[in-house]
Amino acid sequence: MVTIIEIPVRDAAADAGTTYFMPYFVARFEGTLNDRQDEDWIRIDLTAGTTYDIALAGRGEDGAPDTILTVYNAAGERVARNDDVDQAAGNLHSRLSFTPDSSGVYYLSASAYTANPTQDNAGDYALTLAAREGSGGIESYRDSPASVSATLDEESGALALAGSRYGDVLTGNSAANWLFGNGGDDTLRGGGGDDWLYA
Repeated sequence: MVTIIEIPVRDAAADAGTTYFMPYFVARFEGTLNDRQDEDWIRIDLTAGTTYDIALAGRGEDGAPDTILTVYNAAGERVARNDDVDQAAGNLHSRLSFTPDSSGVYYLSASAYTANPTQDNAGDYALTLAAREGSGGIESYRDSPASVSATLDEESGALALAGSRYGDVLTGNSAANWLFGNGGDDTLRGGGGDDWLYA
């Protein structure tokens, strides 16, 4: 499983200006809600008609105990939200299924429950995303030697490159790229920039 990690000195913005981008083939984003008012937005491209299961939960010893998961469209309008998986059973983490009507940019928001002023729900979290099998064909990208993918962030010029389960050669450009081998005997070349390489 591929994981993107929020850099502590570069907090994710709480709006469409976020610099964090989660390619569709990334299964997990790890971040930190630094205080009870912190909110992290992660940009992602979703496909119309594909159902995505999205979950947000505290992570590790300092995990956020009570989270809120929100999905926004490209205009910053809320299109889905979940506070608690099952409050009666004490599961205060967040989970939802979302099927976009149109393909394009969306934002996943991680935040803490703030209605109780005596409780600080800040802490570490993990945000996971999975496309339901048969709903969008995401797995087809991993099943053939020729199936690799590339996503370009038009603002920064950064590439997100994903290999197949075979031996791939992935080469980034001069921007800060994300390269994911996804199994196989891969060669990852970042190029210039401050790159993230995952075998």
